[in-house]
Amino acid sequence: MQPLAREEKERRNAIKFRGKQKILVLTLTLSVAIMLAFTSGCGKKEQKQVKQESRIEELRETINAETSQYFEIFLESNPSTGYTWQTVQPPDENIVRLVNSRFMALAGETKVGAPGQEVFQFVGTGPGSTTVILEYLRTWEKDKLPAKRYILTANVTQADNNVTSSVSVEAGHELNLAVDKEPDAGFSWTLAKKPDESILKLAGTEVIPSQAPGSTAKEVWKFLGVVPGNTSFSLEYRAPGETTTPVKKHTVKVTVTPAPAKKPESSKS
Repeated sequence: MQPLAREEKERRNAIKFRGKQKILVLTLTLSVAIMLAFTSGCGKKEQKQVKQESRIEELRETINAETSQYFEIFLESNPSTGYTWQTVQPPDENIVRLVNSRFMALAGETKVGAPGQEVFQFVGTGPGSTTVILEYLRTWEKDKLPAKRYILTANVTQADNNVTSSVSVEAGHELNLAVDKEPDAGFSWTLAKKPDESILKLAGTEVIPSQAPGSTAKEVWKFLGVVPGNTSFSLEYRAPGETTTPVKKHTVKVTVTPAPAKKPESSKS
């Protein structure tokens, strides 16, 4: 091969190589630009999401309660707008359990569609701390952020559920014991230990309903003093079929005293 032909071939190869380098550099540049644009778009999307989240009206509350204690929260609401409070993070039911929820109109408000309050009633079930999150939203708007968010932290401590009291009643008279009862909770009172029926006997029970839906009712246990003496009985509050420690236990020691002697009738002259 002639020297000139060899030099021409080497020159042409060098031109091809530089062309390939330019194509490679251009490809890399385009790839970097696309990646930067994508990253920038994601960043803007995340920033927009954070900015929207910061506009949500957020309410926070901490409540301290005891086991078997009921407590309620009241949240402003107007179902006619389509918005309702939804539980997005339920509580740990070993600590707190949702018992009941209802809408309550404002006092004196009779107009249809008027705003009111959603009432959520909880009961402490065991010691510990748990968090409940509710959001005020339209359930059919899947991609929209809620208008409001409520975060409740509930701290529950173990209560002394054993109540012991001492009372007295005259023979021939009635002894009434009133205990709280939550009609929506599924719990009920039972006579776990009966009194000595020769001294005191059960005469019946009566439930006095609550004035407001979801609030505490009263259950009245009625006993009749028979003859003088000492005895006791126990009432236990537990869920149906529950065999573990009752939620509440009320032990009553009773002394039945003699009825006052009747005064002799004065003889008529």
